[in-house]
Amino acid sequence: MICLGLVLLFSMLFAGCVNTSAPNNTTLTNTTSPPGFVTVTTAVNHTNATEASNMSVQPNLTPALSGNISTNASLNTTAMNVTMNATSTVNTTATAKANATPTEYFEQDSGPVDFGTAVNTYVPLTTATGAQNVSVLPTATLAPGNLTSNTSQNITPVSTTVNATQVNTTLTISPVNTTVNGTQVNTTLNVTPVSTSTNATQVNTTLNATGITTVNTTGTAAGNQTTVPTTEQTVNLSNLSDSEASYPIDSVVLTTHDRVVLPVSVPSSSPTVLPYDVANYSRYGYGVWQYGQGLDYEKRLDLVSPAYNNTSVSHTANLLHFFDMTDVHISDKETPAQGIFFGYLGGQSSGYSPVMLATTQVLDAAVQTINALHKAEPFDFGISLGDVANNEQYNELRWYIDVLDGKVINPDSGVKDDPVPGPLNDYQDQYKAAGLNTSIPWYQALGNHDHNWIGTNPPDDYLKANYTGEYILNMGNIFVDPLGIKSRGYYMGSIDGRTVNGDIIGVGNVSDFATPPKVLAADPNRRVLSVSDWMGEFFNTSSTPIGHGFNQSDVSSGRAYYSFEPKSDIPIKVIVLDDTQNATDADAGGYGHGSLDNEQFDWLVSELNSGQAEGQLMIIAAHVPIATELSGSSLDEYTGWSSVSQVSEEKLLSTLHEYPNLILWIAGHRHVNAINAQKSPDASHPELGFWEVETSSLRDFPQQFRTFEIVRNSDNTISILTTDVDPAVKEGSIAAKSRSYGVAAEEIFNNSLPYLPSGSYNAELVKQLSTDMQVKIQNYGTPAGK
Repeated sequence: MICLGLVLLFSMLFAGCVNTSAPNNTTLTNTTSPPGFVTVTTAVNHTNATEASNMSVQPNLTPALSGNISTNASLNTTAMNVTMNATSTVNTTATAKANATPTEYFEQDSGPVDFGTAVNTYVPLTTATGAQNVSVLPTATLAPGNLTSNTSQNITPVSTTVNATQVNTTLTISPVNTTVNGTQVNTTLNVTPVSTSTNATQVNTTLNATGITTVNTTGTAAGNQTTVPTTEQTVNLSNLSDSEASYPIDSVVLTTHDRVVLPVSVPSSSPTVLPYDVANYSRYGYGVWQYGQGLDYEKRLDLVSPAYNNTSVSHTANLLHFFDMTDVHISDKETPAQGIFFGYLGGQSSGYSPVMLATTQVLDAAVQTINALHKAEPFDFGISLGDVANNEQYNELRWYIDVLDGKVINPDSGVKDDPVPGPLNDYQDQYKAAGLNTSIPWYQALGNHDHNWIGTNPPDDYLKANYTGEYILNMGNIFVDPLGIKSRGYYMGSIDGRTVNGDIIGVGNVSDFATPPKVLAADPNRRVLSVSDWMGEFFNTSSTPIGHGFNQSDVSSGRAYYSFEPKSDIPIKVIVLDDTQNATDADAGGYGHGSLDNEQFDWLVSELNSGQAEGQLMIIAAHVPIATELSGSSLDEYTGWSSVSQVSEEKLLSTLHEYPNLILWIAGHRHVNAINAQKSPDASHPELGFWEVETSSLRDFPQQFRTFEIVRNSDNTISILTTDVDPAVKEGSIAAKSRSYGVAAEEIFNNSLPYLPSGSYNAELVKQLSTDMQVKIQNYGTPAGK
């Protein structure tokens, strides 16, 4: 742990022993201590009770300091040899973590600890920015029995400076003489005196040791309880500058070209764990991952003629560099109007998995990763391809925009919850987002979850009222019941935001509940947004461009499609579609399909015609892909093209094949990384083909975004280099925990992902151009490699 503040209270603790008559387990207290607080109070409570007596050793170092504090400290917890029943020995050792940054902190899992198991107690050493930090983690394996042997503890000196001047330090030690079962036991406390200097002059050091005391306890035996320090901390997030994030990412930022995230196989001896049993994920080996070798770019020549020879072709000029992200699914986990029922026992991970606890923190980590990549090679723009909200709620959308704008985020709804007391140590805590680098313009597309109940249906009056109320939604199984959202019979469930693992409440058959279940509190910020309302929120932003692509004149009509030219000196146009289903469509298996109405199709044709006539390369960005190869997932029938769309998928695809300057369609929706070559229907004109690139969800494994580099080649073909990127989550962070949850969910649900085990795929996609465009494009771009 790291503690930093104007007033420091520093405590070390020592673990005691247990009695054979004690219960088989007890509960550990969970504590963390992240950076950025103003005041810290640390107390050590040793409550290791037996039926007869209790040992308590509490050395305290209490310097009262002000100014810029720099503390170098270390602790050796050695020579702690406790004999139990003359046979079982407890050995406690200390390990140091040096040079930790001021933002690093550690977590301790809470829960029952059985006799004979190792327990970690985190002991904090206070430090300031730039000072060496040493965190001591004594561990002990305790067995039942009666304490019959000597105990000793060694403490090394602490040197403290204020404003670069060393000051007097007072070390107060309280040795405790202990009796166990009425027998006195010798306790030896060895202290190395503190050496302190001021301006290189030795000054007095005071060492106070109190007399012998005996601590007697009464009542029922407490069993094996490990003492942990408790802290009270105050954080003023408003003091942080826009460039300071509460949850900084790892200092090493790489792409999947350098390394990939690989799940570690669940041990064959592990039992099957249900999705809701989050507390047992790590116990049985779910959610463990490691880094593996990076992925090269597979050169894809699917769209060029068979006679094409690229052996001597090289990259000549850079044309465009951008990123996309999609299906972020910012989730209000405490809303009463979600679909946890469809996933908590298995089935659909889109209904439930514990990744929903930390969606804003994962987005924040992705944004910081983008910023780091931008410093090395600037992005021309970024685009988000829809499903920014999981459940079309106002608060979900605001969290999304505010993360990108670098605002203070309170990822909680209803009443304020704090599963782990203290700031910046659980998924409910308020934090400062980093914000996207202000030099990167970002654009937005609409997804089906942005304007439908859990992405499936336009909300009726019953659903709309449920969002902002207290009662958990009563709904039938919409995937099999012909009544759809008019059906009833199951409470859909919610998350108890007071719990460390986000325990599920209010889920199951209605007949199993004596009274209708409720969430902790109603919240008007959970209200449903229409498409017009949703678009309007993008004009309430501090990043650019205002509206993020949407036109103010289109907001009232909900016309969520537009085009833009990212670079004035490069002939490339991006056409952004709204290919989600309209609420006026007939219900044919839900509203999660792709669809275009005639009005938007006519607009698209006009944009394609003008781009072709003006000699522009064209990219289409949309939420739903077209003509994809289905993976066999049970959700495929809900994610393909709508059978009631005014424009069929066949008509759309044949139209697109008429434009040789169309080079790329980018999409999300299916939560997979996939690349399809939409080949020309005329083999003699391969330039009529285009590439389709799908990017995985930032919510579900592998939790990635994607970068694109469009380059001109020496033969005036173009290459599109696509690279998957994992957010550079820092070990121990909330986003890192979400990655483990994502890995575990993939292991439990067995979602049908391509390119396993990493789910990642990098490629160089070669595209031939028309003769006219080859002549034009040779005059554009900056030299490759610069």
